[in-house]
Amino acid sequence: MMNQVGTAVLDGIIQGILSDPQEETDLLDWVQSAATLGISFVPETTAGHFSLLADNRPLPVEDLGGSTFEETLVQILTQLGKQGQDHGWRELVSTLRSSRFEEGEEIQTMYVFSGEGEVQSWEQRRTVKTTSRARSTNWRQPWWKPALTIVLGLALLVTVLLMGDWLRFIPGLQPLESPASLKSIKVDNDRFEKYFEVTEAKLFRYPEGKNGLRLKLRRTDAYPLKEAAPEETAKESNTSPPSAIRDALMRDRIHFELYDVKRELLEEGTVNLRGLRKSETITVRVRVWSKRSKIRHLLLAP
Repeated sequence: MMNQVGTAVLDGIIQGILSDPQEETDLLDWVQSAATLGISFVPETTAGHFSLLADNRPLPVEDLGGSTFEETLVQILTQLGKQGQDHGWRELVSTLRSSRFEEGEEIQTMYVFSGEGEVQSWEQRRTVKTTSRARSTNWRQPWWKPALTIVLGLALLVTVLLMGDWLRFIPGLQPLESPASLKSIKVDNDRFEKYFEVTEAKLFRYPEGKNGLRLKLRRTDAYPLKEAAPEETAKESNTSPPSAIRDALMRDRIHFELYDVKRELLEEGTVNLRGLRKSETITVRVRVWSKRSKIRHLLLAP
């Protein structure tokens, strides 16, 4: 319902240019953190240029805790601005505008990025026709209605417990997301196992519905934090030319391939390992385009 009191609507777009296409992972991390607050963006990247389209569905503002919608939005946009400042992103531009509805009033706010990654906002108020939320009418209900609700709830619970796994065969009752773990995705990391371990590999879904692959990596003591001496490279694995492994790690980027159950290639891409230079354990997310149900095998290579 439009103009409903206690809701806010966000529209507009954020655009910018990444200093390195591999920084798309950092951008998507921010999108996911914003989504945890109920503020969703649809990201698109092409040759380093990115755009974040705001989800303009009404959002209940009480879900944001004690802060107002505008305060929360400024905070998360400032995080993005600081991130862009640190990474050297260029031409970070916002056309975002929010509308929050109070009784008989609309609060419109514009958000733009300024220097040093800061966010400025301008607010105006106007009188509009709003719709109040439905008021509770429990006091008019017969005495037996609450009891009937409890009985039906218990009956449903018993049915769920008795049916158990049979629910997964009923359309509409499947879980919204069925992440694939290491048990369902075989990870081939033979070429890099000397340098880092893949402790977890899961498929997940971004807020806008697109699929992603989440990897948890832990580096070993052999991980090259700086350029190795020539005599050290002779000790590299024989499964690939030593220079290829060393170069991949030194440029903080490796290759990945996804296969189905028949070992047919579904897609390929790159994984950014830059975080392993700073932390022993990192979580990396990459966009994948294949159906999650088809992915069975992950191969990491130089």
